[in-house]
Amino acid sequence: MRTLRKIYLDTNVLISFGDGNSDAGRILPQVISRQPLGAAPLFVTSRLTFTELMVKPLRDQDRAMASIYMSWSLSSSWLRVCDVGQNVLDLAPLLRVKQPRLKLPDAIHLATAITERCPELLTADKAFADVPALEHPFLGAVDLTPLTIIRPDEPTLTALLESMTA
Repeated sequence: MRTLRKIYLDTNVLISFGDGNSDAGRILPQVISRQPLGAAPLFVTSRLTFTELMVKPLRDQDRAMASIYMSWSLSSSWLRVCDVGQNVLDLAPLLRVKQPRLKLPDAIHLATAITERCPELLTADKAFADVPALEHPFLGAVDLTPLTIIRPDEPTLTALLESMTA
């Protein structure tokens, strides 16, 4: 079995995760079930994710979905939930400058993935782009693991699943 690399999950992936009809909803549970016991969580996300996730259940007064999202908001064996710290907030505006299509919440997700040293970010959002290197005009070079954007499509998720048993 290969060494597992941390993968950052964007909000839209977690929305799809709750949908058994999507690729993410069908395949991610299999990935999670194959994660070795006692290993660090494979997936990482930000506390911001749950702020975004809760909007629809609150609007729809959907207690069942709100409960599911709230249970996911606690770090677990499969998901590490990170606070939005000063390093993330310092990096987010630079990412918006480098990738003008990013909205502030997306830049915070991307900055969290970078500060948490996730080599991959799983998202369906087309505004995201790979981050090979960064230079902050005031803070200098950003120490980061190059970040690749991957999509929650069947080939990508199936390859991830297969890599866990290789």
